[in-house]
Amino acid sequence: MLLRYRALKTANTDLAATLQGLTQSCEEGRAQLGNFKKERGNVNLGATNAIAGLQRKIEAVQGATRQRVKKQTMKEREGGGEVRAEHSPYLLSTSVSTVHSFFKKSASSSISCVHSVLSILCSHALSPI
Repeated sequence: MLLRYRALKTANTDLAATLQGLTQSCEEGRAQLGNFKKERGNVNLGATNAIAGLQRKIEAVQGATRQRVKKQTMKEREGGGEVRAEHSPYLLSTSVSTVHSFFKKSASSSISCVHSVLSILCSHALSPI
């Protein structure tokens, strides 16, 4: 009977130690999960801010392009010339609009890729015709 008691007491001590180890491991995992959630929240917030900044750039480029299209069209009409599509910055405006639509649809995808495309379009949009 004493042997049985000692065996059960030893098993109980081992199980209690195992339980404490698993509880500590679980708490560490919860802490890591909390840190991960916080970091991902910060990353998402940064991405959202980047998207908002890129959208402002798109709107600025579109506005500038619209103004250039109006000015160019007015110059061509005043000169009595024919407004031809290949000379009109309208194509650039359409390209920017297309990229803007793509950007809205894929806002959660790679921001750097879209940013590169927008940078190229912005540099072309702001260069003289």
